[in-house]
Amino acid sequence: LSAIGVGPISDSKSAFLARNAATSCSLITVRDNESFKILQKLKIKKAIKVSDPVFIFGKDPMPSTKRKDVIGVCPVFQTDHPENFNQQLKSLAKLLDNTIDRLGVKVCFLPFQYGFEECNDIVVSKKIIDLMKNKKKTEIRIIDTKEKAFSAFMNIKFVIGIRLHSMILSTITNTPFFGLSYDLKCSSFLKDIGMEKYSCKIEDLENTEKVKQVFFRTY
Repeated sequence: LSAIGVGPISDSKSAFLARNAATSCSLITVRDNESFKILQKLKIKKAIKVSDPVFIFGKDPMPSTKRKDVIGVCPVFQTDHPENFNQQLKSLAKLLDNTIDRLGVKVCFLPFQYGFEECNDIVVSKKIIDLMKNKKKTEIRIIDTKEKAFSAFMNIKFVIGIRLHSMILSTITNTPFFGLSYDLKCSSFLKDIGMEKYSCKIEDLENTEKVKQVFFRTY
């Protein structure tokens, strides 16, 4: 298993299944400290910690000399807690409207995943835009190659990252970002790079004022 995230493992049955799966591997590489600690706790000795493979791509192409007044948003279709999903989208739309009004920026949605017909990042992006009052100051940009992804991140001012690799690309390209963690792998990465106090969990979107405070402090 290569460059995986592990957890959360919250009960003995999950621990048993994870241990059995891990023991059938000759080597496991994990990309964050929390995953490594979980495997250690399960007494899996053939695990090593590595960087996410995206880090090997480097900075190519080079950024423009001046970044545009654009905030990138990398959403994710949240299926773990569907009962809260619509409220989270409304709160994110409200935050983006507030940001446009306050900072005079445009918002560019950068969907990473388009594979599933009814629950992909393009669908989520459109849902958020539908909930916004500043619809004309938004766009959706398809980034279907490595070059397009790096170019997009290098030429925008700030990122609201929900997907893990939006946080990683922001880090590689020195693009300031605000992390909204929807999964342990995101929280672990944010902790590893010292960004915990400049981020929130996705469920915090239900408290719009808290998220707004952390976001503008980070920006």
